[in-house]
Amino acid sequence: MRFEKITIKDVAKALGVSTSTVSRALRDSYEIGADTKKRVLEYSQKMNFMPNQMASSLKARTSKSIGIVVSEIANSFFSQVMNGIESVAHRKGYHVIVTQTHGCNSREIANVIHLASHSVDGILISLSPGTIDVSYLKELFDKKMPLVFFDRVSDEINTHKVMCDNFQGAYDAVSYLIESGYKKIAFLGGAKHLSNIQERFAGYSEALAYAGISLNDEYIKFCEQGGLHQEESEQAVKSMLEAKPDAVLVCGDRLTATSLKYFKQNNIKVPEDLAMICFSNQDFAELLDPPLTTVYQPAFEIGGYATDLLFQMINSKSEVKKFEMKKFPCQLNKRASVGQKIILS
Repeated sequence: MRFEKITIKDVAKALGVSTSTVSRALRDSYEIGADTKKRVLEYSQKMNFMPNQMASSLKARTSKSIGIVVSEIANSFFSQVMNGIESVAHRKGYHVIVTQTHGCNSREIANVIHLASHSVDGILISLSPGTIDVSYLKELFDKKMPLVFFDRVSDEINTHKVMCDNFQGAYDAVSYLIESGYKKIAFLGGAKHLSNIQERFAGYSEALAYAGISLNDEYIKFCEQGGLHQEESEQAVKSMLEAKPDAVLVCGDRLTATSLKYFKQNNIKVPEDLAMICFSNQDFAELLDPPLTTVYQPAFEIGGYATDLLFQMINSKSEVKKFEMKKFPCQLNKRASVGQKIILS
């Protein structure tokens, strides 16, 4: 059974007008009178007529759609970023096509190629934990595909980049732990090569150095799959705890969930045994027992700003050569997962 779509010729024939009149009426052209426009619109709505978007796109050389590439839609940060993206795209009359990589580089490449082959007008991308070589993106960008990075960015491509101030977020978190009396502070992060993890580790290291505390490699654990592989994450948490830290900065929701599960299974109490601060945008963080101290990222604003920059590239009449790196400040939400440690003299 095949769905028979009504065409512009059918509308024109039914109303006794030309196809060009129907087309202009649907575009709200000044050349068509108000009465004719009303007849065309009312009949089109009655018959559920929709103009051929693909044909219109080919004529206008625009698909009126943009692509998004993220690791996982279920991640609270990415879902909030997408809300910001859609708020801008909808306002500009654009559709959004969302793809997820599940942390896999081959999926990322396939998704980007699919988006480009379906003629999206631009792409917003946050690199997956598995991506090290971005040459395929550079090739696409060199062919004039508008491309904007957000959250996880690459220094190898000179385009717009939008993220939170990961360095400051980590620095403030670790400084707060130190002020609360903690000195043996661990770091649990995702893939070491990712830009956001590198910046968070730099902030962690700088805060310790400022307080005169040396780095301890036994406290520092990276998960190359970014928390997406349970076994890898659990091993990292177990190894970190064997070094007996008194606090930990966790850099992601997946790693946070794995850590809390492991703590519960092994009767490790927060903050009595281990204080905890997490990079997290989860609403339920304050509902946990104890409520989690979090580094909150303004994800909605990041998504909206990145999309505005993408549309600047899409609508530019000439080649864009000046690009912006925008960093939004993070917010440290202090809760009961960090206690005031008693220091014995």
